[in-house]
Amino acid sequence: MKHKFLPLLVLAMSVLVACGPTTPTTPSSGDSTAVAAVDSTPVIKDTATVVDVPVVTADSQAITPPPVDNTGKKVDAGTPDPITTTYRMTVSFISKGGGIDSKAKVKFDAFVAGYETANKVKLAHETVTWGREGEIDYCYKLAELKDPKKTAFVKESMALLTGNDRVQFKENANCRVKRK
Repeated sequence: MKHKFLPLLVLAMSVLVACGPTTPTTPSSGDSTAVAAVDSTPVIKDTATVVDVPVVTADSQAITPPPVDNTGKKVDAGTPDPITTTYRMTVSFISKGGGIDSKAKVKFDAFVAGYETANKVKLAHETVTWGREGEIDYCYKLAELKDPKKTAFVKESMALLTGNDRVQFKENANCRVKRK
C-alpha cells in the first residue's frame, strides 16, 4: 500500500509547488479593467465538499441494460431504443449452412393465413430478416386475441413445426434487432 500511496503524494506535492502561493494584487489606480489583466491563478481548496447524489434504483430508466439478441448475446445496436417490447411468440427460421427450410416457412405462412380467415382477425407481426441465407423471424404480440386464443395459437404453431431443427420458437421474449 505504501508503494501506491507514494507516487500520489509526490504528484500532489508537485502540483502544490507548481501553483505556488498567490498574493492578491490590486491596481494602484481606480481602473477596474486592471484587475482583469492581472494573472489570476486558480484557488485550491484544502477541504472536500460533500454533494448529495440522488439514489438510482435498479428499475430506474436511468440504468439501461446493454442490447442483446434472442440468444442473450450482446449486440451493437448503435443507440438502443430505451423501450423494449416483449412479443408473445417469435418463430425463427434459421439456417445451418444450407438455407432455411422454405417448405416449413410456406407451411407456417399458410397456417397463419388460414387462422386469420377462420377467426376473422389480422395478426400484426414484425418481420426481421437477419442472415445471409434467408434467416427470418416473425414476432407476434397477439394483442388482437384474448388470452385463451393466444395460448391456443402458440400451441398450434409449435405443434405444426415440432421436430424441425431449422425452426425455433420463443415465448415472451424480445424480437431480434433489425439489421441496418
